[in-house]
Amino acid sequence: MNPLALPDHHRAELFQGLGRALSAGLNAAQALDALAGICDGALDRPLALAANAVRKGTAASVALDRQGLVGEADYALLSVAEDTGTLDRVCLRLAERYSRAHVRWRQLKGRLMLPAAVLVIGILVLPLPAVAGGRLSVGGYVLRAGAMLALVAMIAKLAAMTVRHWRAHGTPGWLTYVARRMPGVARMSVLHQRADLCERLALSLTCGMPAGDALAALRGAERNGVRRAVLVEAHAALGGGTGVADALERAALLDPSGYAIVSAGEGAGRLEESLARFAGACHDALDDGYELLARWLPVGVYLLVAGFVAAGILG
Repeated sequence: MNPLALPDHHRAELFQGLGRALSAGLNAAQALDALAGICDGALDRPLALAANAVRKGTAASVALDRQGLVGEADYALLSVAEDTGTLDRVCLRLAERYSRAHVRWRQLKGRLMLPAAVLVIGILVLPLPAVAGGRLSVGGYVLRAGAMLALVAMIAKLAAMTVRHWRAHGTPGWLTYVARRMPGVARMSVLHQRADLCERLALSLTCGMPAGDALAALRGAERNGVRRAVLVEAHAALGGGTGVADALERAALLDPSGYAIVSAGEGAGRLEESLARFAGACHDALDDGYELLARWLPVGVYLLVAGFVAAGILG
């Protein structure tokens, strides 16, 4: 079944509840039953069906996947974690990932609330000079303003649905390709890739997978062509006899500071920790980038509204 387009906070609640329940000693069916009673209404039936499937002998990861509650990449991790007895730890780590993503986007959307209100006010004010000058009737004003508001609402809704779909099914390769060629956005795209893939590799190592198998599993679950090519290159380099840090650097998944961190961790037998540390540094840099975006994006909206209002008045 295709994964449901769940918001990040729902995925965080799902994995956190499952991880805590398993850590407390509940088996997978009991944990899913408990979650069905407390999670969001849209999740109670899929969780109940997953719990019923687990009671009949289906693996928890398979049951969750069949109900569309996990994506391909998460399913690959959960499947291995279940086999190695680390399902609770991996669920809690995934909960941290989705919780961090939810907080990041919530802060960005919060910063855009006031600009959105200014945009709505601008749409309502823009036709007023034409109404005052007799060039537009009151009915025409209502029709024009209503059409503009409906268009803005439709665009916002479509954008939200598209982002949610991409987060559930993976960002398309063409978008990554375009983003890598846009000034300012390129760095954010690279940081996203490094943080996500290095963190997933660390989680795979937590499950007890060898690095080569982990890279192969990540490659198989990755739908984004650009990111898959990176994983193919890293896996090929590792298969050629290089170390993990060297393979990741060759695939541009590590910058010089990241290479130093991961190389030292690999040499000390703490590869998982070093990968998680580098992924955390990438997330910190992403937070700074989103903070800068949240600071300047409203300015752009204000200037756009001011330009439209001025054009309406001068016209």
